[in-house]
Amino acid sequence: MDTEEIERLRAAIIKQAEAAGRDGWMEIPVPKIVAGRGKLRVPRGAFEHWACRPSGAEHLASPWQAVSPQGIKQGSDDPYHTDWMLGAGLNPKDMRHDGPSPELTAALNEAAYAARAEVEKRLLDFDCSVLLSGPDIIGRAWHPSSPDDLSIPYSDEPPVAILRDARPDWLPVVMEVLGKGGAVIVERGGEMAHLVNEARGTGFGPIVRRAKALKLYPDNLLVKVSPSSGRIEIQDDWRMPVRTGVPFIDDFRNARDPEPDPQPLDEEKPFNLVRSDGKNPADDCPYMWTDRGAKVEGVNYSAYGVVFSTDFDGNQCHLAIRVYGRRGANGFVANYYAGAGKWPYKEVRRAAEQALEQYERRPTFEEIIARDRAAKQARVDAFMSKLRAMSNDELVAYVEAKVEEERKYLADVEKGKWDWEDQRDINRDYSDFFWYAGDELAERGLPEVKRASASDSAALTP
Repeated sequence: MDTEEIERLRAAIIKQAEAAGRDGWMEIPVPKIVAGRGKLRVPRGAFEHWACRPSGAEHLASPWQAVSPQGIKQGSDDPYHTDWMLGAGLNPKDMRHDGPSPELTAALNEAAYAARAEVEKRLLDFDCSVLLSGPDIIGRAWHPSSPDDLSIPYSDEPPVAILRDARPDWLPVVMEVLGKGGAVIVERGGEMAHLVNEARGTGFGPIVRRAKALKLYPDNLLVKVSPSSGRIEIQDDWRMPVRTGVPFIDDFRNARDPEPDPQPLDEEKPFNLVRSDGKNPADDCPYMWTDRGAKVEGVNYSAYGVVFSTDFDGNQCHLAIRVYGRRGANGFVANYYAGAGKWPYKEVRRAAEQALEQYERRPTFEEIIARDRAAKQARVDAFMSKLRAMSNDELVAYVEAKVEEERKYLADVEKGKWDWEDQRDINRDYSDFFWYAGDELAERGLPEVKRASASDSAALTP
């Protein structure tokens, strides 16, 4: 679309916003690279429609008639998104990773999705941003170790993958999880991300965005992802009581008579943790969501502490701690809970440590190092077993495909697509892969495969 047509659309958008008077505009906080005074003036109706549309709640947004046609920025883009960008004085490609200014793109994306989250919270009472809608899903949280990790743990419930970002590398994991009827939670990324666009074409979902999700939802946590209400809720085997002193529901798959604690709680610490067994008579709580959490690992047991809130202001905070066995003592062991109060992260961690101490001493530094090394070695052994099971031709093809994948990634780096945190994580993944794959190639006497470099990727960068 030529510049003259863009300006015609911009004028029509501004005219519609001005017709609504003071309510026709809103300001969102942005870095100074986006707007010098730290505020960006956008058409309120268009921005609110963009925020509400993925959840089908556009009726709650301020009135707005879309001006821009679909497809200005990309094939399936949102006209409301184009409207608020043009109305704010931006250009269609300013929010694309292949746009004219990677720094502006990164800053604008982060600010726009933060402002969108505030609109979702204000208008929809949402706790998370909906990137791709779908049915409500109750499933078990799973943290894949890498984009190649498709080893979804067995569970009666579908998986809920927790990812640090929405980069394309995670697409196999996302397709595997959504194909099993699960859901995906990302910490960073928007609905324009390539990964979300690919998933949208399958008809599966949901994919939602929640900051600090990896810390908030530990492995094996039972959660409900509700795109219709914009919430990620902890389910029955974690749910806290509304009234202090009421036990919350136990894991029905491990139901048994209550057992006494192995030893009394340490009264020297300022936490009154109560052991809880049995069913929960307090299901009148309309909703609950996690606010912050901490995981403490021992030699044979792990304790998960999660803070729950029953309102957005954090006035009804409770602490739940669940203890699980590790290695030879796998499975749920006990629930603990504490009453309402303010629970900083440090106190959550200390309370989880206290619960863990009822079952075993805290591991020494040497034991922690040995445990972490053993876990890393187990992952390496599994990967090497996968490589050794391949024929020579399969192995070479697999490594060459990885080189091509790295070349495309480096081309995206040249476009400014990845920030330094993403680059650090992705570079480490590729380094680990080629280190171990190179050993297997050398062991078989096969030619070394040359890795991609920034100069190799130059031809892919327009």
